[in-house]
Amino acid sequence: MPLISNLESVRRGNPSLLAVMETLLASAASFWLAWWQGSVEHIVAAGAIAPFLLLKTPLATRYQTFLVSRAMDHSDLLLWSSLMCGFLPFKVFSALRVLVRKPLEGLNSIPRNFFVNALCIDLFISPRLITGTEGLRNDSGDTIAIYDFVKNLKDKLTDNDDIDWTNIAISLPILLVISSFSFAYRFAIKSTAIFWLPLLWIVRNARVPRRPYDQIHADLQDPLKKALLVYSGCTAVAFIAKLWLLFAATNLPSLAWLGPIGTLTIQLVDPPNLPLWQIASALNAIIAWGFFFRGSRLYLTRHLADAPSETWVQREYAIIRGVRTILSVYTIFCTLYIGAVVAWHIDWPSIHILVFPWSRGRE
Repeated sequence: MPLISNLESVRRGNPSLLAVMETLLASAASFWLAWWQGSVEHIVAAGAIAPFLLLKTPLATRYQTFLVSRAMDHSDLLLWSSLMCGFLPFKVFSALRVLVRKPLEGLNSIPRNFFVNALCIDLFISPRLITGTEGLRNDSGDTIAIYDFVKNLKDKLTDNDDIDWTNIAISLPILLVISSFSFAYRFAIKSTAIFWLPLLWIVRNARVPRRPYDQIHADLQDPLKKALLVYSGCTAVAFIAKLWLLFAATNLPSLAWLGPIGTLTIQLVDPPNLPLWQIASALNAIIAWGFFFRGSRLYLTRHLADAPSETWVQREYAIIRGVRTILSVYTIFCTLYIGAVVAWHIDWPSIHILVFPWSRGRE
């Protein structure tokens, strides 16, 4: 794992140590704010809107990049700055347009966008006029990156080049606003990782090969799978600790001093019970490690006479992915509901499963 990110590591999906630390610090800052304010509403609200922030496909991003490139062809910096002012609504429009036309592609982009923003992008990656272009190669010029724009401006000032101070005075506040939006976007994703970490179980490789054995090989080599195995190991350890609390009849220490954060923690851990969503997380962790060893064995024995056919491997691969997706979405939904209960004291009606009509009790 590299210490800091660069554009190539983001494109390859390599997590950086700094990006992981930023996610931990953003989560800690968000929890501290909840403790200070006595409310977790901002955490739950940010967690609820995170999927819409992550709804970016490469097609939508390239479409936006193309329009920015067209705008930056104009030599008039004032005109370019004016175009940037109205670009935020267009970014939303472009994402929704691609989602309507290709809904499955849009939904499938959410897990990987979360992984890249939470674990791959750090402060050494410049904020962009278009969020999501960090992993795309483009020919629209270095000024798409805010850091590069500032560096170029500094070089011009140092070299005493002719500068249109009017345009600079207008464009700098706009760039400051864009940078603020970009950093707020990153913070919103990183600070709500507690809700969306199960997405790591269903992140797909950016370039999925068609042949099933090539898919397995790509998964074994993909850096995000290593992050997935680490997360699965931590989940398994947490589940074992939960079993120890349950069977040893040991109570958690009082967390009342943490206010709503303590309440949220107790609700998530649920010491006296063994909720199905915790079992689902443990199953996902077991499947992740099991699929890793199973995939390694399948790939090593692919040339043997008794190796499974590609059709069988493809079917097995699809079944495992489907099961992990269902378990992950179920776990995320339950976690968000618990957060909403703590934040807004909502109370949905209880669900009673009736296997047969006569299972209903007599009134």
